[in-house]
Amino acid sequence: MFVLIMSTIESICEDYGFDYYDDSNTREVLEQQGQEAYPIEVNDGESFEIPQWFTGRIEQDEQNYYKKVLVDEDMDYYEREVIQDDLPSGLYQLDKDEITVKQIYQTDVF
Repeated sequence: MFVLIMSTIESICEDYGFDYYDDSNTREVLEQQGQEAYPIEVNDGESFEIPQWFTGRIEQDEQNYYKKVLVDEDMDYYEREVIQDDLPSGLYQLDKDEITVKQIYQTDVF
């Protein structure tokens, strides 16, 4: 699996002095995000990190990846959901087609 690591839009705006709420900066912000992005390869059984102020986008090739979602803490019962959004900064573990969150760095919700 490949994960594209990208700076968050908020961090690009802060680093380059763009106004986050000014839509006229959208092109420049997205170009900068693309220029700073880099892929990482994650193999089955490996842990991986998305650094703080970055997000991770799974580069899919017809393969679905799932996250474990806690349904009942008392019974330690989980369900699987297809990952459709970017992953926030944090530590993760890949096990076959399932991604387990070990730690989230920011207040983003996974």
